[in-house]
Amino acid sequence: ELYGDLTGEVWDNLIKIRKKVKQMMNNNINRTILDTIYIPIVFHNLYKIETLSSNTTLNPINFEINQIYPNPFNPTTTIHYSLNKNVNVEVSIYDISGRLITTLINEFQIAGYHFITWDASNYSSGIYFLNMSSGEISETKKMVLIK
Repeated sequence: ELYGDLTGEVWDNLIKIRKKVKQMMNNNINRTILDTIYIPIVFHNLYKIETLSSNTTLNPINFEINQIYPNPFNPTTTIHYSLNKNVNVEVSIYDISGRLITTLINEFQIAGYHFITWDASNYSSGIYFLNMSSGEISETKKMVLIK
């Protein structure tokens, strides 16, 4: 059964739940206990609750920007993204003319769910583009800064 849109707080709680369950699985606890845990599964800003089984994977399926919240924003926004494998990832911000404004991340990261906050206090109102790339894979999303 699908439930409504995720907010920043709900997203943060989902990530905490996933990390806790993965930690429990890594500690080899009794699998029957895990089978009774219900875990939120995220699908493009919608989520559903599923029973976790012993063969459930907690790593993301896709390399993608999941959510930018809030958007529009003033002056900070949080970018949630997922990596389906261990990769070198670059997250950069561009202005409306395509000029590089800043690079938020340019490092090796492990597969999983991540987030970063951009403080745009020193930038003017306008449309910006967030680009996340790794090798041949790239995704871009629009952000609006309103002061």
